[in-house]
Amino acid sequence: MVRYIIILILFLGCNDGQNQTLPSSTGAHSEIVVVVDDSLWDNKLNKTFSQVFNGPIKGLGKIEKEFNIIQINNSEFSQVFRRHKNIIIFSDNEKTQNDKWAKDQLVIQLNINSNTNSLLETFQKVKSIFVIDELNYLRKKTKKTSNKLIENQIKKRFNIEVLIPKKYTNIIMSNELCWMQYNPKEKDEISQILVFTVNEAKKTIDNTILNAVDSVFFKYIKGSAEHSFVKIEKLYNPHIEQNICRGLWRLENGFMGGPFIFKTYFFDKKTVISLAFTFSPNTQKRDIIKEFEAIL
Repeated sequence: MVRYIIILILFLGCNDGQNQTLPSSTGAHSEIVVVVDDSLWDNKLNKTFSQVFNGPIKGLGKIEKEFNIIQINNSEFSQVFRRHKNIIIFSDNEKTQNDKWAKDQLVIQLNINSNTNSLLETFQKVKSIFVIDELNYLRKKTKKTSNKLIENQIKKRFNIEVLIPKKYTNIIMSNELCWMQYNPKEKDEISQILVFTVNEAKKTIDNTILNAVDSVFFKYIKGSAEHSFVKIEKLYNPHIEQNICRGLWRLENGFMGGPFIFKTYFFDKKTVISLAFTFSPNTQKRDIIKEFEAIL
């Protein structure tokens, strides 16, 4: 019995050491390496796969793909590609593995011949796994250095848990509104996070919620010109899915605009809204919006 315990301890110790010695993963978060031979990719998979993974991010003024796809043949799947953060392999097996060849890595093997679902259904399920994994990674990464003092104040005042990256500065902290801002001198970007309460019990995002957001914009977020203020862009219908709303804002009597995203937290007698929006002209917004979704 003692002998088996010693062997088990040695085995677990070896596994821990192996995990600790894995190299860091490479590649961008929203990038997926797809390992499949050209013939199968071109003749059967590419169209449906691209339809699912290359779809546009909702709520942006310009089209930006949710994921970038790098397709390679099996013969090209070298050690360099094995360290990539996100990998899909079409093979004879069905398996999902974390940290297979590198840290913070997700590898999914698919056997489309044994799958009873359609290609569209299969790819949609796989995509949802990568979306959740990416948001969890971004949240975990932010949490390591986030502003715990502000987060605790928000938790105390509004009873929700949001993450505030350390780069944000607190502007207002009250029971009515928490307002944080990121406005770096070295680049043309302003990002804001707002947390506030709507004193109505709601179960869905409706015009009452949207009007409440506009009211907070009007009261607090002003432009430099007289009578200029931020408002939801009415020419673009916000995209609402469960408790998340995505859309565009613009500066009334001004020339600024950009995307916003907010989450609603429904309580018995009130609704708490955590909202983030950015002004970042001439840059891709995908990474900013995905960070917002992860921390709100």
